[in-house]
Amino acid sequence: MTRWSDEQIIAYLDGKLDMEQGQALHRDRQFDDELDAYIASLEIDTNELANLSQEMPLDTPQFDFETTSAAKTSAKTPLWKQTAIAASVLAVFGAGFLTSSLLPSNNPPPANWVQAVAEYQMLYSGETLKLLQKSDDQTAQEVAVIGRKLDIILTRSDLNLNGLKLRRSQFLTFKNKPLVQFAYLDDNGVPISFCIIKRENKPDQPMKARAMVAGQNAAVWSAGEFGFVVIGKAKPSVIRQYAEELKAKMTSL
Repeated sequence: MTRWSDEQIIAYLDGKLDMEQGQALHRDRQFDDELDAYIASLEIDTNELANLSQEMPLDTPQFDFETTSAAKTSAKTPLWKQTAIAASVLAVFGAGFLTSSLLPSNNPPPANWVQAVAEYQMLYSGETLKLLQKSDDQTAQEVAVIGRKLDIILTRSDLNLNGLKLRRSQFLTFKNKPLVQFAYLDDNGVPISFCIIKRENKPDQPMKARAMVAGQNAAVWSAGEFGFVVIGKAKPSVIRQYAEELKAKMTSL
């Protein structure tokens, strides 16, 4: 097993360790309790997340996090570093689902899917998404596959937005309810996401603006069996504009 220096561990936590070494260190900590405990002591405090929830529409679908292994966090490390580390993990290893392992084990799960999306969005930085470089063909293929997870037909053109570059498409779940995320970067390097959840068929709900955690703004609406949210650290008017464009494109679902 490799003997890891403090410099390498800090680089790993900051997302600056190269991918091969990052994966090796991640594997080693799974089999070395002492190393894992030491790294955990440098990791983040997310205790404040319990106080970050915001009021959501009454019609918003209610979903808990899927249960996975409990997170190991230290109350001595500031919240900002939790965000940085989690974003680094996303950048190095990718993420296929939202789980409670990103939150402290004694924390209550988010009250609903939009709140969960907001907390997940906090973990992104512009640097996280800049690392993701894909061809137009790869992106189009990802979008088509993701659409099939929702039993709909989606094309790359359905997600085109002026001033935004689509960087990632991924499939997430809440209690086996399919939820997909399309992560964009704007011209200033600000992450903005568009998420769709497939839920029970309910009456349509008009678009509503919401102020979310960590200075994020969101526009939330629903149509039939789908709920939608556009979220990011952009002005409410900008988020609303993107949401209106996407809403018009989603009318055929």
